Amino acid sequence: MRYGRVRRELSEPCTQIFRKFVHTCRERGISCISTPEVLGQIPGVIIRKVNEEFDRLGIRGFAIRQDIIRKLMRNLRRFEDNLEVFDIGVDHQLVDRVREFYSKPEFAERIEKLRNRKNRETLLPEESDMEIISQAIRINNKRLSIDFISSDGDFTHFSEEIEGEFGICVVSVAEAYGVYFR
Repeated sequence: MRYGRVRRELSEPCTQIFRKFVHTCRERGISCISTPEVLGQIPGVIIRKVNEEFDRLGIRGFAIRQDIIRKLMRNLRRFEDNLEVFDIGVDHQLVDRVREFYSKPEFAERIEKLRNRKNRETLLPEESDMEIISQAIRINNKRLSIDFISSDGDFTHFSEEIEGEFGICVVSVAEAYGVYFR
């Protein structure tokens, strides 16, 4: 397999998704909102996902990986320019409510499965994830409603329960793609 072909296959769809998402949101008058904490995590996720995909494909090319990561970071900066960033800090009482939510006995089996799948030591989601969902709750309380788009199972595997408890509609990335791009 030629690396040039791989580079196009991996980088073009990502840039198209960014552009299409921003264009569709603008076209429909949809605000894209984030927090500094979420934006701070995205570069690490991009690097991890690109490396996972290259490893899955059996491609060692460090230069190709770096080129794609650089392009994605550039597109991320363009995407960030179109975001409303809410620097609302962390409400620790709300984080405690989220922690209590995930500690419910009826969630024990799902939480254990997620812990095993993610290979994490703690039973509950990471503290940063609980802070992020608490920030989404605060933003949701200031606005009419928001869609919380994520690929994290700590959110998507509890989407109905999170909506019922906190009023936030959790949407997987795949669902968002289907909703916003159709």
